[in-house]
Amino acid sequence: MIRRAGPWLAWASILVPTPVFTAPAPAPARALRYDLRPGDHLVYRQWLERRVKSSRLESQSESEWECHVLVLDDVAGTLRVGFQRNRTRAELSQYREDGRDRIEGGRRELAEALAQRGPSFAEANWLTPQGVAQLPWSAVREASSERLPFFHELEPLPGEAVGPGVSFASPGLLGTKMRAVGLETVAGEPCLRLEGESEGATLTVRQWHCAGTGTLGRLEFEARYGAPGGGEVAERFRLERVSLSRGETTAAWLQQAKTAQGALAALVASERLSVAPAALDELLVEGTEAETQRLALAVLWRHHMDPPPLAALCRLARSPRPRVRTLAVRLLGARIEPEARAAQQEALADPDPFVRAAARPRPAPPAALVTLARSVRGGGPLPSWPGPVAPGLGRQVLAAQRAGGEVAGATLRLLRAERFRGWPYVLHVPEDYRGDEPYPLVVILGGGPGRALPTAQMARSVVELRGELVVCPQANGMWWEGNAGPMFDALLGELLGELNVDTDRVGITGFSNGGTGAIFYAAQRPDRFAALASLMGGGLPFFEAGEEPIAAAALARLPMLFAHGTRDEVIPAEASERTVKALRAVDPGATVELHLLKDRPHDVRYGADDDLALPFLSRFTRDPFPHSVRLRARRLEHARAFWIEVTEKGGGTAEVDGTVEGQTITLRTKGVKALRLLLRRDLVDMDAPLRVSLDGREAFSGTVAEDPALFLASWRATGDPQRAHAAELLLRVP
Repeated sequence: MIRRAGPWLAWASILVPTPVFTAPAPAPARALRYDLRPGDHLVYRQWLERRVKSSRLESQSESEWECHVLVLDDVAGTLRVGFQRNRTRAELSQYREDGRDRIEGGRRELAEALAQRGPSFAEANWLTPQGVAQLPWSAVREASSERLPFFHELEPLPGEAVGPGVSFASPGLLGTKMRAVGLETVAGEPCLRLEGESEGATLTVRQWHCAGTGTLGRLEFEARYGAPGGGEVAERFRLERVSLSRGETTAAWLQQAKTAQGALAALVASERLSVAPAALDELLVEGTEAETQRLALAVLWRHHMDPPPLAALCRLARSPRPRVRTLAVRLLGARIEPEARAAQQEALADPDPFVRAAARPRPAPPAALVTLARSVRGGGPLPSWPGPVAPGLGRQVLAAQRAGGEVAGATLRLLRAERFRGWPYVLHVPEDYRGDEPYPLVVILGGGPGRALPTAQMARSVVELRGELVVCPQANGMWWEGNAGPMFDALLGELLGELNVDTDRVGITGFSNGGTGAIFYAAQRPDRFAALASLMGGGLPFFEAGEEPIAAAALARLPMLFAHGTRDEVIPAEASERTVKALRAVDPGATVELHLLKDRPHDVRYGADDDLALPFLSRFTRDPFPHSVRLRARRLEHARAFWIEVTEKGGGTAEVDGTVEGQTITLRTKGVKALRLLLRRDLVDMDAPLRVSLDGREAFSGTVAEDPALFLASWRATGDPQRAHAAELLLRVP
């Protein structure tokens, strides 16, 4: 089942100038609704003009699309709708860099990017008759606009009756102040014109609702907003209805290239199918576009349908597209024929790690552990469970976790946690994610002001080829300032509670501001991540003169990659070089890579990082029970590292170095008044005597009682069964 979105709240600080409006025509107040039903097919024409200007860059581009809106089904009054936007034109008319005309090179790069991306983009949603979305919308389309993802062919309508002069707040994400103006003729019928603007007039919107056909006749917006790097973006957009057809079928849409992907996107997001499996099998023949094949396989996999013909699956398991191979190999898992076995064996040696993971056998976990994981993650009373908390239990219950389905692709989400309710982020979900097995998670922190949408759009070309869950949070500034840190903790906790995340495979990365922030978060939360990749970040030197310098010892355990351009004029490459030197000085055996990219300026980002960052992260799995731990903490809220937690400290930085050798734990402290040890059988034998040496003195000797209830409670509190503990020792430092 697809998890529905929570109530959408207004998106802050949207930006544009106010045009001159025509005089309104008289019209009665009325409730606005969409008159749509299964089989309806709307066609729109869409146009976007985009100008970008900064100290280094000036560009102007125009793009056009033919948009198909397909109504597949009506479930309890909620429409299942697919959208396919087919590019008909994309033109770069101006491109100047550092004062020089680079139009020819810019056009070549655009052509290459469009060829790689394909001509179509598809998404889906569940919509009420008022156009209110029940699922999160896509955060990335073909254009890199930060405003376009907020506008759709079915815009949300006000709940109250409106007529000329009536004002209301748009129920959409932007919460724009709107007013009804009057009737105007659009596409040959009278339509009510609604117009509005954001605070500060940085975004102006006009839309025309046509009551006769129950459709959106036209939509326009003008927007101005800041671009990463200190520039400004100016956009003009127009969407106009071309036609409305009724009584068409999903099967017919699947047979046409202009609508197939939109129909498939809706089927992927639906809870039930309105098409025979044979109609999907027909899309897997040779010559079908790879994206269509990918979506057809995703429908089959997500709906647990019988796999298509074996010959087609074996051929697709050798596709040049890794995501097609991944889905085909997953569907081959249920086949026992020799050809299927041979294709699976080939997949185990595939160069793509996600294809290899899909080919590995996944034994069904014990039903009792599935029930236990559901109870702990469900939020109700914790079960009465006798234990024991045996070594390896954390990995077993991770495999037993289950979560609801999610909309595939990169979608715009809002935090639900009370303190940060409505705070935006972008979540990318691979098509093969069903919630029935744990997936790796990558956190990407954006550069500049750390906004989620441009970060997701910039990383799209790389992320879509991979198989992790990916989250792009929003900082609204520097990642180490203000509410960014507490928001990050709230977001991570929410994701671990709602998604099926493999907590031993959580990686963090970022570029520029985000690359610096990744270091900051990894130092504060050293037991959360499996690896780190910083692209052109400030590293340890950035924090040396601040209030919270970062000790290299707090990071040395973590596998880390640093990539920097040698001609970076914003953050010199020396920042990464000095960081790596400090880490190796603390631990000569540390897993640290430094990549200096020759003659590159401050432009090392995903898709332009020599394919370094994300592949590096996928190589590592966290060791949740290391026998050697170094904790450095200036604040008690981040004073835990694996099995050591400082509960009381003096001024400055609390330092703890701890080792486990057999049944002896040795601790060395500085600036610490009290701490506790969080123990599991993965670390020590609970049935044998344990000795703890604290700063050269014996602090404890004896056995420690295991408490299964404590394990369940700490599992729920952390969202991570590998960080949960089954016994604890409280120690005061003399």
